[in-house]
Amino acid sequence: MENTQNTNIIQEYEEIDLREIFTTFIKKRRAIFGMTIIVAVLALVASLALPKTYNVETILEIGTAPDQNQLNPVEDPVQLAKKIDSDFYGGGVRQKLSLSEREYPKIKVDNFAGNLISMSITSSDISRAKSVLKELDNAVIADYQSRGDQKKAVVLANIDIQKKDINRLKDKVQLTETEKKALATDIASLDNKVDNGKDIALALVLTSEQRSLDAKQQDIESLYLETNQDNQQINTMNGLLDQMKSTSAVQAPAVSQASVSPRILLNTVLGAFLGFFAGIFWAFGVEWWKKNA
Repeated sequence: MENTQNTNIIQEYEEIDLREIFTTFIKKRRAIFGMTIIVAVLALVASLALPKTYNVETILEIGTAPDQNQLNPVEDPVQLAKKIDSDFYGGGVRQKLSLSEREYPKIKVDNFAGNLISMSITSSDISRAKSVLKELDNAVIADYQSRGDQKKAVVLANIDIQKKDINRLKDKVQLTETEKKALATDIASLDNKVDNGKDIALALVLTSEQRSLDAKQQDIESLYLETNQDNQQINTMNGLLDQMKSTSAVQAPAVSQASVSPRILLNTVLGAFLGFFAGIFWAFGVEWWKKNA
């Protein structure tokens, strides 16, 4: 019986409390909605007054160069991203543009595909952002051009070595061919003597000469094989040189069409929500103060 009474009292209290909340809201609705509109308008005005910031982006394609008989990027794109994050090129760019470290914008780097590197700046100073990215492009391109030229020089030096080795092998082939012809002449002479005289000693000499002739032939074949291998290596290296690609800006610094901030609509909506809840808090605060004053 007592539990039933307690339950009825709680239900009655909740009904009264909800009724009071609804009554307070209806009574103060103009003030609540007025504050909602005021704060939303203030958020709108503040957003319009703030300077607009845009995203300025450039895209670099890292070039390729011969490395250990294969074509590889001049540098791993991930490594380049780390270097830019660590301000490896920043000092030179700041000096070129006469910027202080405080004036130098934050650069976001992303290796979004293969050898492509995206560098972007979010700023209201579009001109400065474009200048920084352009100089950064130039710094990376110049650095990688130098690296590519060094790798190319190494390959050209190796080609020169291979060509000299081919010339050496050709000279050796000519010398061996001469020795082979001399042996062939001796063998022909000995062969006639052996046939005429049936001399066993001459036959042994003839056999030895024949073996030497066969050895010379094998030497010549080995020399030609080495020459072919050298030619193949030269062709491979020349092919790599032909496929070399310089680092380049596939997209010059470009400005986004829409501003990144301020987000006028979002700020206005958030301002409206804030004003609405601030109005409710004010309305119920006033009612509470009147009851307890």
